[in-house]
Amino acid sequence: MTDFNTLSNGYAGRAALRIVGRGAMAVLACVGIFGMTGCTDNEVILPGERIAITQQVTTLSADPQAFGEGAGLSAPLTTLVASHPGLNAGHAGGHLAVELPLRKRWSADIGAGGDNLVELAAPVVADGHVFAVSASGEVSAVEIETGKLVWRVTIEEFEDDVIPGIAGGMAISGSTVFVHGGGYNLAALSIKDGSVLWSQAFQLPLRGGPTVYGKRALAVTDLDSTLYMLSADAGALLWERAGLPSGTIVYGAPSPAIYENQVAVAAHGGDFSLLDADNADVIWSDSLASFQPKTPLQGLGDIRAHPIHDGGLVFAVSQSGRTAAYRARSGLLLWDLPIGGVEMPWLAGDSLFMVTLSGRLYAIRRNDGAIRWIAELPGALPFGSVAAEDIPRYVGPVVAGGKVITISEDGKMLIFNADTGVLEDDINVGGRIVTAPQLAGGMLFVLDNNGKLTAFD
Repeated sequence: MTDFNTLSNGYAGRAALRIVGRGAMAVLACVGIFGMTGCTDNEVILPGERIAITQQVTTLSADPQAFGEGAGLSAPLTTLVASHPGLNAGHAGGHLAVELPLRKRWSADIGAGGDNLVELAAPVVADGHVFAVSASGEVSAVEIETGKLVWRVTIEEFEDDVIPGIAGGMAISGSTVFVHGGGYNLAALSIKDGSVLWSQAFQLPLRGGPTVYGKRALAVTDLDSTLYMLSADAGALLWERAGLPSGTIVYGAPSPAIYENQVAVAAHGGDFSLLDADNADVIWSDSLASFQPKTPLQGLGDIRAHPIHDGGLVFAVSQSGRTAAYRARSGLLLWDLPIGGVEMPWLAGDSLFMVTLSGRLYAIRRNDGAIRWIAELPGALPFGSVAAEDIPRYVGPVVAGGKVITISEDGKMLIFNADTGVLEDDINVGGRIVTAPQLAGGMLFVLDNNGKLTAFD
């Protein structure tokens, strides 16, 4: 096991979402600004019409032409491998094949579940097996057909000091599973029996990734947004690019998105960059931080959702209230919308589908950001309103069989028509669901936060 001596200040519990500290600073800043107004006794009142210079509430609506086109889905794709969240290293999704209506096939226990501070990572699928990592660092391989446990290994022993965030990350390349448990160790395991091929230790807890670069390398990020590129065969460090440490972050795990030799990576405060995967050179960068945050959470600006890179365009979603599409080659902002979320959107055909923090499901035209339709989910906040707590939580979406599927935190699977946004079915999954579902082999896999993995087909 190799120990990377990275430049850092240590963990010191900084993974927790500490909105209070940041919010207090924001309040103090506002007091200072308003304290500067009206400082003279002989104030002159100018005549004329008053025009507000602050941003007004924007109510988004569907574009009739975009709606009339439908979602523009291609024929359903049958794939036996889902190597990353969003199917592949670019998180580019697609329209997958599945038989409807969905019915439960089996359930399996993958080990320790999460809690209010720890959420489980999305499973991955290959070689006729589903792989998942528990909150206690156990990696399990389960047969797709039967749900039978094939092997289970522990990659890291966690002590009582819980590290808030996503409990790990997984990716598959060939016959190797790359995995971390949200702690300090990254391991490469044999798909066949779970034997450890190599393991690396880091000074800070790992956050995003792993994301596989071809067959020769993989990328991970740590708590301070430092990006590491490691060799796939031995875990040797190829290069690293330091991020900017932050005392307050939104816990979560935005995994890098890789297409050919380009890696899209999100950092603290809304920073978003496209790098050369061979040498870490910056191709272009931008920020998705909110210009007018309405809550302490929006003020943090962090990107929690996995970015998407499909070769031509790069998509990013910030929890602070911005969604943007860029041309991959130049970094030109193609379009952006004043909507935010914490879940990875799903790209399929000519549309991008996403769930927002306000509790809505959007279908967006890929090339220009025109809104095809908006579906209001149960518990949705009124348009223009913001909330610091009791925010409706939905995971996904995914697109399969001509439908858009999202799941509520309380275990209700909602199935919408991809062309019209009409709700067509709902299924009670049960459990607390805060992990996005995975699709492969004509099956949908749902992992609840108690560590129960359920297959639907």
